[in-house]
Amino acid sequence: MLRTASSGLGDTLRDAEGSFLGGFMHFVEDVHSAKQAELLACLYGARIALERGWRPLIIESDCLEVVTEVDSSSDCLSMLGVLVEDLREVLVLLSSARLVHTRRPANQVAHILAQEAYQLQDVSIFFGCCSPVCGGCFKL
Repeated sequence: MLRTASSGLGDTLRDAEGSFLGGFMHFVEDVHSAKQAELLACLYGARIALERGWRPLIIESDCLEVVTEVDSSSDCLSMLGVLVEDLREVLVLLSSARLVHTRRPANQVAHILAQEAYQLQDVSIFFGCCSPVCGGCFKL
């Protein structure tokens, strides 16, 4: 039997020069692992970028396993394979998008947003300015 829980997702979206475009906080239920939460966050952010026409796009993840699986050309046969395939498809639609690994300290704002989404049990998408939750976390 799988353990289920709820989780918060969060991330910021930036252009190729690193300028802030937008971000999100998203509360989700029925999450079985940190890896699933990371895949959901990458997918959610990629879909926002696709809808807004933001290209080129670099998606950063501090989960090397997620980056490796998405970058692989082989089928993902794990329980999370559908999410991996969905993210691959959105990245293809974004044409110049890449998923890259970053160390956890560089992903601090994403974790703050995810924690806030979890605490508020809410969804928020913001454009042009960061959520007040992030305060002085980074320079816009």
